[in-house]
Amino acid sequence: MFKKIDFSTRPKQLVGIQYLRAVAVILVVLDHTTGMAMLPKYFGVDFNILDGWLKAGAVGVDLFFVISGFIIFYVGLNQTTLTAKLDTATFVKHRFVRIVPFLWLVVIGFALLKLFGRGSFPAMEYLRSLTLFPIGKVEPRPLWTLRHEFFFYLLFGFSIIKLNRKWFWLIAWSIVPFIWFGFGFNTILLGTNWGDFLDFIFSRHNITFGIGCLIGYAFKTNQLNYVFETKQGFLLSILIVIPLLIVASLVGLKSASNTFTQVIACGIISGGIVTFAITLISNNSLNFADRIGLLLGDASYSIYLVHSGVLSFMLGIWSKYQPNASPYLLLLTGTILTLSGGVIAHLYIEKPLIKLIKTRFNV
Repeated sequence: MFKKIDFSTRPKQLVGIQYLRAVAVILVVLDHTTGMAMLPKYFGVDFNILDGWLKAGAVGVDLFFVISGFIIFYVGLNQTTLTAKLDTATFVKHRFVRIVPFLWLVVIGFALLKLFGRGSFPAMEYLRSLTLFPIGKVEPRPLWTLRHEFFFYLLFGFSIIKLNRKWFWLIAWSIVPFIWFGFGFNTILLGTNWGDFLDFIFSRHNITFGIGCLIGYAFKTNQLNYVFETKQGFLLSILIVIPLLIVASLVGLKSASNTFTQVIACGIISGGIVTFAITLISNNSLNFADRIGLLLGDASYSIYLVHSGVLSFMLGIWSKYQPNASPYLLLLTGTILTLSGGVIAHLYIEKPLIKLIKTRFNV
């Protein structure tokens, strides 16, 4: 049940956010497993899983963006005063170390897998991924989200830290998509590089980051000083995401949100879910499911980055030797292999790599 507490007595680890990260990455994996299996090079369009309903799992991206908006406020600003914990250079450096080196390894690994497995090497797409270049296709495809993520970090570091909490720039960035797309300005340069660049800067996804920032602001100013004690935190986190999946399906979400209806509907509900997740605490020692949830939450970045490579490898072999495979067996196996591969990459590659860089360069 909910109870109000003094912020100083609140557990520092937000276990509910970690559970939610786990749920979000599972949704993305389910979506991509469903979509990739239907590609002609694998099982084809007739290979339909649950009538395509799991494609609504793309809403996991919206959930991730809202979480990111909250987390940057949580780790970047001091409680109540909202002053910066770090200077701009250190903040950006920390974000760079957390995101980019492992990203480079994954892109290189994916490129080698595709080169030797299919003889394909789209060099420009890999280059865009390595540099997080804001326009054009990237490989692996899911890395498009990291371009928005890192731009948000840069904006936060500039407007909130460097300029000492100039909220105008962050607020404007969050609401300008309503003007850019709502009044049709995006059609003026449609199909041009400048048009694609401005669509990126004024992306509809800015709204979801903005929702996360609002939650972070409320949390940091002690307006969310409630906790919800539970013995089944991970299970509860799964249950509270079900309404988001239903709404995503109703508004026609088949890929990452593209319309205002999708962004606003899914963004607002994601905001409510994140707000609730912040309150979750365990009132006893963690059970097995909660430990799994925390592990998957910790490994969510690794899972997100490696899952398309794992799925591509699995689907390529499976479709070759068993073209009439059971869709549900494939979905279950793909999900387990992908999550396991991401956890292994997190424990034995991502974490040691970050530790090495921090030690070597005193970050």
